[in-house]
Amino acid sequence: MSPLAARVSALAVLALAATVRLSTPAAHFRDGRLVPVDGDAAYHVRRAASFFDGGLPLPSVFDPFLGFPQGATVPWAPGWDAALALFAWLCGGLSHETVGYQVGLALFPLVVGVATVAVTMELGRRLYNDWVGLWAGLGLALIPQHVAATQFGRPDHNGAEGLFMALFALEASHPRPRPLVVGGLVAGVVLTWVGGLAYAAMGLGALCLAGLLSESPFERAGVKGWAVGVLLLAPLATAFGLAGGQGFTYAYLSGFQPAALGAVALGGLWLLGLRAWPERRRALALGGGLTLLAVAAALAPFVLTGARDWLFTEDPWLATVTEMKAMVKSPVTAPASW
Repeated sequence: MSPLAARVSALAVLALAATVRLSTPAAHFRDGRLVPVDGDAAYHVRRAASFFDGGLPLPSVFDPFLGFPQGATVPWAPGWDAALALFAWLCGGLSHETVGYQVGLALFPLVVGVATVAVTMELGRRLYNDWVGLWAGLGLALIPQHVAATQFGRPDHNGAEGLFMALFALEASHPRPRPLVVGGLVAGVVLTWVGGLAYAAMGLGALCLAGLLSESPFERAGVKGWAVGVLLLAPLATAFGLAGGQGFTYAYLSGFQPAALGAVALGGLWLLGLRAWPERRRALALGGGLTLLAVAAALAPFVLTGARDWLFTEDPWLATVTEMKAMVKSPVTAPASW
């Protein structure tokens, strides 16, 4: 396929992806304001508005209308709502009180969806050829689950996880993967949704393991990038958890996510050291092993409690949210009798 034909075909796929998502709107406008049909999307619209309350660039951590009348900590990480608010603010001409701002709220999930299609096409082209990239992009442009998650007027975070995973894979295919980019993706997916911890662990963990076994370029960048991600995530997640009275829990953005990722990053750095300096392998094995044991012992009461809750314990409120059910009690993975 000629370069011109490849570009025109790619643009046609992107146009199709945008058209499909525009033709099935998940909201309507009333008196110049976006009214999403989906409840979670409606709350993200409310949360985005909280960035402008009091003139501070911060989202609400506690919402008196959740669990009314007692109120409750907001369970969503702030990253998606921050990006949503910024995009809509720019569309509104640097204002959150215009019709353009409301249109930006509706448009943002569509932009995320089309961007995911573009990254998927580039990944297919880079790994195989133009045809593979086009067919992969066309499939994603039309698959109902992705269309539903990135419809015009549905500003929920669900489409963002796919974009992060596609970017992980694209960066892993880079001739010289960049640790800072990898770290930004690690922190970004968790800050977008607390369940992003599983995406980071599955996606980046598999890529790092493949790099360690095959000595691919992603090996060092992956492990170092993971460590960078932990450093970026730790202060934000911990501060957010403490502000909401949730110091160390899987269910909310807290110290649990960076601690869990940090434990894996330490292990990866240790393995890199063992292979990089074979003449010092015995000393590194002993010193690194003792350090890991000490860190594990210090964090064990917190991490193990959070992990136990994540796997086995049902939070009364979050038990009503499918993607936040305890993993071994999910209807997808467990018999009804459990």
